[in-house]
Amino acid sequence: MREKNASPEFVAIGEIGVVGAPAARYAADKGERSMSEFRAKFWGRQMDDLMTEMGRQATICKVKLLDPGVIDAVLRNDASVCGSANPMSFKKLRDAMMMGFVVRDKSVEHLGAGETEALVAAIRERIAEHLGGQLGGPRA
Repeated sequence: MREKNASPEFVAIGEIGVVGAPAARYAADKGERSMSEFRAKFWGRQMDDLMTEMGRQATICKVKLLDPGVIDAVLRNDASVCGSANPMSFKKLRDAMMMGFVVRDKSVEHLGAGETEALVAAIRERIAEHLGGQLGGPRA
């Protein structure tokens, strides 16, 4: 056990010195993470954030996004699909949806169509579990 006032250990790495041992997240990584894994995590996080925001705003507006024709109506800026009037939330929903298409296209460029669809399906499933039937969709 080191004393409180003792200076940290000096660990030399090559010709560059570093104070203390490497952080746990870097020690566990050991540089083995591929660029593909990094990209998948990055684009997954972007899509997750947008889909979560869409779910949040759809819940506020009481928009059943998973019902037939509703997504098209939102994209056409048709607020008649709202169960409660909240113009600000409907605008945020539509904006997030439009941005979702851009992010999905970028993800396909970087990850490929298969990996992107797998990410979207996993996120969609998580949101559906969390929100239950609030977003509409087929009845089981």
